[in-house]
Amino acid sequence: MYWKADVDQYRVEERGVKSALLKITKRTKFEAHEIKGIVGGIEVDMGDARERFDTLDRGQQELKEELHTISKTWLEALQENVDDLKTEIHTAQGSQNERFDHLENAMATKGDIAELKDLILKLLQPKQGE
Repeated sequence: MYWKADVDQYRVEERGVKSALLKITKRTKFEAHEIKGIVGGIEVDMGDARERFDTLDRGQQELKEELHTISKTWLEALQENVDDLKTEIHTAQGSQNERFDHLENAMATKGDIAELKDLILKLLQPKQGE
């Protein structure tokens, strides 16, 4: 009988172990299912974040292109204004040079004044026969 008691005891222990293993298995499956749900949410969040980054990247690229276009247009307009100003400066310098040349030609030098003075004095002297 001793032997039968051992077998019965073993069966009770075996059922307890099986029950415990079954509980552990169920709990593990439940935890695995929870983990899959969490990981699935992370994957969705990662996809959403990736989509947001792609949207931001496209927006940044559009802004770069727009900035490049505006800068190029602004620089071209500025260059036109600079070219116009250069033309106006050259024209003004040409006019100034013409005026100075005219003044230079119109102005008498000290030598010219001295000659005129001598001529006037000579003309003002009485003639010897008179």
